[in-house]
Amino acid sequence: MSEPQPPSEWVKGRAIDGTPAELEVARLTWRPSAYGLIFNEAGYVLVLDNIYNGRLEFPGGGVEIWESLSDAVAREIWEETGFTAQVGEMIHMQEAFFVTPSGKQWHVLQHYFFATITGGTLRNPILEDESATNPHWIDPTTLYETSLTIGWAALQAALTKRLTQGD
Repeated sequence: MSEPQPPSEWVKGRAIDGTPAELEVARLTWRPSAYGLIFNEAGYVLVLDNIYNGRLEFPGGGVEIWESLSDAVAREIWEETGFTAQVGEMIHMQEAFFVTPSGKQWHVLQHYFFATITGGTLRNPILEDESATNPHWIDPTTLYETSLTIGWAALQAALTKRLTQGD
């Protein structure tokens, strides 16, 4: 049996602003990512502002090779918001192909988890190369799919789960 080959040299993906983009298979980097959906007592969800497209996103990002998904979520939440968190159940997973403003092309598996704040103080991200800033709480019922860079299906799954569990 011969080694599997991609059916094309290109795959369909999107730019960070959501516009369709053709990505070159040879330039793709494979990366799992993990995000935390954190709700406060008022039912608001914690988000950050994406500096490239003005949309919102949930705390999270790439999983390092030595990390579990839940460890990555906890680290990313702390790096981006200042909060320590307990990571709960995974609520959604999706696959995406995208290109960043710098031209980096990614094939990612995005994992979304419930998370609960256990300590810390809200602050801006500590890493200089972050694509998101200004962590803040927002009423999730005011959001539209176009309000978010990624994670709309995860938010819908989280809201449905919270409603059915009475949270």
